[in-house]
Amino acid sequence: MMVMNPQPEIPAVLQHKLGADGANALTEMMQIFWRERLQELEDAAWRRTEKRLDRVEAAIERLTEAQCRTQTRVESLEEGQRAMQASVQALAETQRRTEERVERLEEGQRAMQASIQALAEAQARTEEGMRKLTEGMDALRRQVGALSENVGFGLEGIARIVLPGYLERHLGMKVLGPLGEELNPRILGPESQEDEFDLYGVGLRDGEEVTIVGEVKSRIYSDDVYSFLQRIEKVSPALPEKMLSVLFGYNVHPRAREEAEKAGLLLVAAYQR
Repeated sequence: MMVMNPQPEIPAVLQHKLGADGANALTEMMQIFWRERLQELEDAAWRRTEKRLDRVEAAIERLTEAQCRTQTRVESLEEGQRAMQASVQALAETQRRTEERVERLEEGQRAMQASIQALAEAQARTEEGMRKLTEGMDALRRQVGALSENVGFGLEGIARIVLPGYLERHLGMKVLGPLGEELNPRILGPESQEDEFDLYGVGLRDGEEVTIVGEVKSRIYSDDVYSFLQRIEKVSPALPEKMLSVLFGYNVHPRAREEAEKAGLLLVAAYQR
């Protein structure tokens, strides 16, 4: 700040001309002028200082706002970093589960290949069984042909030839005895209550012997089912516990089949294989 002389001096020539009073008045006026001028300068300097302070405060405020924005951006970046880390962790977990699923799929593929191999082997065995069955059927047909030529058998003869193969294929029962002679007529029951049945034989199923008792009818109706069951009931004391009752005929009435199923009686038609 500029310092000015508050006591300006009046040149001697001017003092002489003005006199003592004039000189004093002029001196006082000059002092007032310089005081006012000094005050104006001080006020202007203070206003400039205030403006500078205002600019500094504004700059500080702007810096503070910028710092807040920077802090906000930093916090946002930190939040984004945490979210990214969580995403990476989730991706890693997904990858782990995917690898586990791939491993399970590979195991399933290996198991499927083993199953296919087992099925192929089973198919080969089935084909071999079918070949043997075909050979057996051919032999059976030849045997039946020979019997028909030599005996001229009727429906009972057909039953004796057809039933053993039917029981083995459908019930898994192997009928014992020479080929063509597994089933024969037999008189059953206690004395005075004897009854003759067209078919009698013994079969093996699941390692257990099963007695086979059968009757032959050209046409089987529901009355034939009831009559046969009564005959079986009459001779049951002479029969073993494991027993299979069979009715064999050319034709079987649907009602007869329904009644036979209820009673556990096997019905076989001559055309069945």
